[in-house]
Amino acid sequence: MAVEKNNPKIFIVEDNVFYSELINSRLEEKGYTNVQLYHSGEDCVDNLYKNPSIIILDYDLGKMNGLEVLKEIKSVNPNIQIVFLSGQENISVAVDSLKYGAYDYVEKNNHSLGRIPGIIAQINKYNMILQENEDLKKAKKTFIVSFVLLAIAYIYLQIKYLS
Repeated sequence: MAVEKNNPKIFIVEDNVFYSELINSRLEEKGYTNVQLYHSGEDCVDNLYKNPSIIILDYDLGKMNGLEVLKEIKSVNPNIQIVFLSGQENISVAVDSLKYGAYDYVEKNNHSLGRIPGIIAQINKYNMILQENEDLKKAKKTFIVSFVLLAIAYIYLQIKYLS
């Protein structure tokens, strides 16, 4: 997982063009400029090869609903963090979005546009911690392999020159 430290690649998946532009403008104000807009779940799924770090996902998207898109995203790349953003008043949608791997669920209301940049910042920190953990695991494996190889070389030399 490659982490963009200050400017993660973000997909906004929202069928309402005006609302998606509002989200995009709010993110740009906060310095997030690596944002792509999609107006259907299919378009989002078709572009997952671009490896977004974060996807802001609406529920009502036409042919595919947000939960179907969420499941598809997670099956392709479980490391993509999803912020489910929906006007659904049905609590089961919120519960299911979290159950299927969304990082957070935000109900569309007067405060949702203000909350999104903070959630993106939290996800960015979370992703950086995950990346640091992966780097530490690789370094640990490299150290162990190097240590074992040195130990084998030492034993070999001891046997060769002492016998």
